[in-house]
Amino acid sequence: MFTYNHDAYVDLDKFVDDIHENNIKFVPFIAAGIAQDNDDPYPTYKDGLAKDIFLKNQFKETITGRSWAGDTAYPDWFNSGAEDWWGNWLT
Repeated sequence: MFTYNHDAYVDLDKFVDDIHENNIKFVPFIAAGIAQDNDDPYPTYKDGLAKDIFLKNQFKETITGRSWAGDTAYPDWFNSGAEDWWGNWLT
């Protein structure tokens, strides 16, 4: 989340500019799931843990789901800090 493969999309900025010039919209897909990797923590996941942003079970453990990225944690949108945390990662 919040990144892309810079090798595969070397000129992404130019590509987006080109399609906009042809009246085509670029709509990125941003899913709410954050890749969870405890061996090599993804910065967004690590930050979410530090700020206690993710959904938890009754034992106060982060709930893990599965997505295309593998194990995934999800923001708790009832957490008062979740919107600001998410917004900071979008900029």
